[in-house]
Amino acid sequence: MAQINIIVLTLVASYLEEGSLTWYHYSIRLVDVAQGIIAVGVGSAMLPALSKAVAGSDWAGFERAFVGSVRLAAALLLPAAAYLAVLAQPTVAVLFQRGAFSAADVAQTASALQVLIPYMLGLAAIQILKKPFFALERRNELVVVGGLGVAVTGFLGMRWGGSMGVVGLCGALSVSTVLQATAYLVLLRARVEGPLGLGSLAGALARMGVACLPAAAAGFGVALLGDWHEGPTLHNTLVLAAAGLAGGGAYAGAAMVLGVDEVRSIARRVGGRFLRR
Repeated sequence: MAQINIIVLTLVASYLEEGSLTWYHYSIRLVDVAQGIIAVGVGSAMLPALSKAVAGSDWAGFERAFVGSVRLAAALLLPAAAYLAVLAQPTVAVLFQRGAFSAADVAQTASALQVLIPYMLGLAAIQILKKPFFALERRNELVVVGGLGVAVTGFLGMRWGGSMGVVGLCGALSVSTVLQATAYLVLLRARVEGPLGLGSLAGALARMGVACLPAAAAGFGVALLGDWHEGPTLHNTLVLAAAGLAGGGAYAGAAMVLGVDEVRSIARRVGGRFLRR
């Protein structure tokens, strides 16, 4: 259904101003890299534990697997969202500005990319939320909600695309995806006999969100040293890399201070691998 959403809006984008298809395509590909690598992997890893918990009516185990998976995915995706929010233009300029792809195209693609941040997080949530439905053998509900989501995407895309261009298309995709994720969560809460641990999740996600603030500030500050209208120069490439490293370091430090266990665990594993080498 997510792919159908993209196809529907691709059709709408073909009727907009010249360049819209390219801006839309590049922005979608960038957010898909982040959510695809993280959310799909985490969701696939959680399915066996969920299925085992359902088979044994172990709802406490179901809750642990669900909460742990959401926290791990969020610990990686929220800083990715912060990165895109403040470094969209530098990233697009370094990756794509060459040939006929001008600085004006960079600005349009970067704006679309920023509007797609809720889509990235919403689709990542769907990738994780759909696994419990598989474990509970309620796949039909996924299809129904997904079909309604496609209808919402098409309706909003035609309305907003005509007035706001590619940014309106991306806004329609973000709104539709977040609504689908919300619907899945409401349905899942009704289908599971035990708690989902949403209360503990709220506190953990809040700490991760706070940790993203210094990361965004650090990345933005370093990015001021670049001249992004020049495109992928060596100087800009180095500045973008430094901005990413500064933001990542700031997030890791803040997250560990705030007690985000997932970041601590990742840091220990990475550090352990370097020590073994």
